[in-house]
Amino acid sequence: MQRDPGLQDSPIRRMRVCAALLFLGVAGACGGGGGGGSGGGVTPPPAVVPPSITAFSAGPSTITAGQSSTLSWTVSGATSLSLDNGIGTVTGSSRSVTPSSTTTYVLTATNGGGSVTASATVTVTGAGGSSVVIPLVVVDSPGNAADARNSLGAVSYRYSIAKFEITTGQYVAFLNAVARTDPYGLYASNVTDMSTWPTGPRITRSGNDGSYTYSVAADYADRPINFISWGDAARFCNWLHNGQPTGPQGPTTTERGSYALDGATSDAQYIAVTRRPGATYVLPTENEWYKAAYFEPGITAANKYWDFATRSNATPSNLIASPDPGNNANFFQNDRYSLSGFLRTVVGEFENSEGPWGSFDQMGNVGEWTETIRSAGFAVRGESYSTGDSGGATIGYRFVRSVMPTEEETKNGLRVAFVGPGGSP
Repeated sequence: MQRDPGLQDSPIRRMRVCAALLFLGVAGACGGGGGGGSGGGVTPPPAVVPPSITAFSAGPSTITAGQSSTLSWTVSGATSLSLDNGIGTVTGSSRSVTPSSTTTYVLTATNGGGSVTASATVTVTGAGGSSVVIPLVVVDSPGNAADARNSLGAVSYRYSIAKFEITTGQYVAFLNAVARTDPYGLYASNVTDMSTWPTGPRITRSGNDGSYTYSVAADYADRPINFISWGDAARFCNWLHNGQPTGPQGPTTTERGSYALDGATSDAQYIAVTRRPGATYVLPTENEWYKAAYFEPGITAANKYWDFATRSNATPSNLIASPDPGNNANFFQNDRYSLSGFLRTVVGEFENSEGPWGSFDQMGNVGEWTETIRSAGFAVRGESYSTGDSGGATIGYRFVRSVMPTEEETKNGLRVAFVGPGGSP
């Protein structure tokens, strides 16, 4: 059959060829355009390639608390950069950071093609970092008899108690680790108490919710923390039990551990909390606290308990001297504070006035929460800088207060105990 010469280069012929080739699956047979068009199709733009992070590091990668590290990066193709841990959008190629505890920073680079991330860790050592050091003294002689005067002090196991009261600096490290957002009020509900109150700990909170940071005024870091509730103290113990992690307040940081707090905030909820099996760092029971303060098996008296937590039956004085002559404590005596201004002495100020197992300040300075319920509240032992009399009746073995667990008082602080395997870490 002879082809019609008039159709050889006609649009009709091109349409027929195009249709046949498309039927046979030949891609691009018609040039992306319809018959009779100009022929060239629209070429799609090339895909946007995600950005690239070729380097992200911290220098130095290990610092002492209070020092700074520089995060440095090499990034190409990004339209925006951001760092987590409350920092947000960043520009340039570096950023200085001063974490109070070991922190992993994530850098996110973004453009129209997507996002990529890289991480770098700054390890913080020393007081104020994630490794808060709690010196402990072992309290031995398990199975000791109770004090015949009040039936207190009998403990059937070996354990340890903190050599000193928890300091403001240690508590600030805790806040910086878990209170960027503070749903359970670890920073006192009345911020004036924490920041500017004359007898407060002088902790300043900076930033906004989600990126709070905390710092302590000069000369306050080594004085005992105060204005904390029983719930604050128990959450501090959970944090120690969990290895001093950094992160939001929750089951792995503050809400589970030695105590199942699970968001407790009321007096009734706290009163229902008990020490969990496997607990390590805890608030001492009244018996644990009392034994550490007064019991000494080697003394010759039939009753192996001292009247005062300075290994003495004589009323102590409240004078600060160098060297410490012994049997001294920070309390109010003869219308005189031990220390004006600060009122709370540096922990261990009375270096020759330790207790029978080597603890300091279990008498005066601040009262110390226990986990034993007395009346409607928890027993607070040891009293504080603001209590006492010439006879010492309110700072010796006889005196204990019952305090509601949500109360945040200038007189209330804490000392932890360790009850894990073997009685010491």
